[in-house]
Amino acid sequence: MASSNSSQAQNKPRQAVQFPVDDDSDQCPSADEESTPSSVVTGAAVVMANGTDADKSNKKGTANAVKECSGDVSSDSGDDDDDDEQETGGGDAWKIEDGMGISCECIICPFKTSGYEAAELMKDHIEDTHKLSFHTLKTSLKLNYPGFIQFVRFARKVKDRGLDIVQLVSEMETSKASPANYPWSSDEYLLPSDSDLQSDYFLTLDYFEVPEATTDVEDYQTLKQEKETLQETIKQMEDVFRRVVLDKNSDAPSPKSKTTKKTKKTSKLDGKSDNDLYFMSYDELTIHHEMVFDHPRTNAYRKAIIEQTNRIKDSYVMDLGCGSGILSMFCAQQGAKKVYAIDNAEIIYEAMSNSYENGFDSQIEFFRKDIDKEDLDIEKVDVIVSEFMGYFLFFEGMTETFIRTRDKYLKPGGVLMPDACNVYLVPVGRNGIYSSRMDCWDNVYGLKMSAMKELTMKEIPINSVSPDEVIGPAVCVKNLNLYTCAADDTKIDAEFVFRMDKETDFCAIAGYFDATFSGENKNIVLSTGPADPQTHWKQAVFFLPKPRRCSKGEELPCKFKSYPHHENPRWLMVEITLDNITHKFEFN
Repeated sequence: MASSNSSQAQNKPRQAVQFPVDDDSDQCPSADEESTPSSVVTGAAVVMANGTDADKSNKKGTANAVKECSGDVSSDSGDDDDDDEQETGGGDAWKIEDGMGISCECIICPFKTSGYEAAELMKDHIEDTHKLSFHTLKTSLKLNYPGFIQFVRFARKVKDRGLDIVQLVSEMETSKASPANYPWSSDEYLLPSDSDLQSDYFLTLDYFEVPEATTDVEDYQTLKQEKETLQETIKQMEDVFRRVVLDKNSDAPSPKSKTTKKTKKTSKLDGKSDNDLYFMSYDELTIHHEMVFDHPRTNAYRKAIIEQTNRIKDSYVMDLGCGSGILSMFCAQQGAKKVYAIDNAEIIYEAMSNSYENGFDSQIEFFRKDIDKEDLDIEKVDVIVSEFMGYFLFFEGMTETFIRTRDKYLKPGGVLMPDACNVYLVPVGRNGIYSSRMDCWDNVYGLKMSAMKELTMKEIPINSVSPDEVIGPAVCVKNLNLYTCAADDTKIDAEFVFRMDKETDFCAIAGYFDATFSGENKNIVLSTGPADPQTHWKQAVFFLPKPRRCSKGEELPCKFKSYPHHENPRWLMVEITLDNITHKFEFN
């Protein structure tokens, strides 16, 4: 839950220096891409703070498009129109070309239609011949457009297997199954393959077309039922509006009050508390784009949620700090009875839209609350999922909020996701970030700038450290069992030794964390170390005032402390003691 978009310290929660790196983290992963294995290899042995070694697992498209007429157009004077008609077969010749090459094959039988109206004609055929109602798909089965795509591709795949698709739809309607549990509700049916590109023209069907007016009694009753359903939906949306919007405005005491939602960017920083500024920082799109398209992060949560399907299905789930709502929707996909999505940033309005767009509005209930200060009028939940981790795990102070929320809202025997976190430190040599950020001030166009070097040393850049820059095994300085730890356990006070792998200059310490999601069959580990797939958390780098020469195999005693900043508990103070000299850093 971190952003690399740093600006003013008072209104950005993760005000750490950022340096550009070449990565593809903004690329949207393919649905079948696998990134986060059940365990992750950090590339180096991990040494615990007491000096013992511990193992840590490593971790055409082509389409039959309508052809455009490509005949030459003459610019000569004369009877051009007559000539053109003669050469191309007359002024109506385009109607013969129009729609050629377009066809649809029935998802149930071999019947085919062609031309621009192929999709509509095929819909009529399916409804008239096979008695499969698209109205039923939309209303009773609640299939949105992505669900319609999945259904069509599923039907084509099983067409030759003797499966009665009409009977299957009837069974789904009778059982009142959740859309997430339909046999076609799989990502594989959202991905086209070369074999079905031609028949995909059926997917151009206007699936949400409004039916023509009718006087049929049965149709009237159906429309009446749809109206009642829509009225209930409107009522639910009004309830959400009162809970999420009106409750946050003291000048809107009742549902009857005239209220206009405050637009983003209208709030002024003057008079805002540090806590207000923290939540405001999550109003921006950039931070959510960075998190959602951090593939190792998002895919780890997705896999962990799928791994806990049996615990999530028909259960009550809380998504603490829901942001864009993606984790809430992952839980809804696994059949959660209700997901309480909590956030105090205005991004929650976009999350509500995302939920509605994907058909989860009846499953996900949103609360715009500062959960540390405001109570939720809900029963205790079976599962709490949260991406609370800040830079170096503890920056932002959300770990403490997660722990307090656990104590207040998790049922006995409930599930936490994640359920364990570890913090690591690793020694870093001169090559790489130290050379580019510290040594650079020794010669600036022939001039020395030691003051700039000292200023750089006091800051804590968030940057990707290459495995080649690591000069010794990582040391674990904090283990957190999130089921049992207390809020005060987020402080670090560790004594340990760094063991050097080679003779080199010891110039900096890089800090990172991992998070474990225990599953029924396997554990999912999200690690942010130098040897792991890069995440938006990268690593926190603590520069030493000057390099220290070390020999191969040398063990260097070190003390490390980390605790909340006295000015703002969401910031961190860090103390590192080497050779009996203590260096202090402010993480703000």
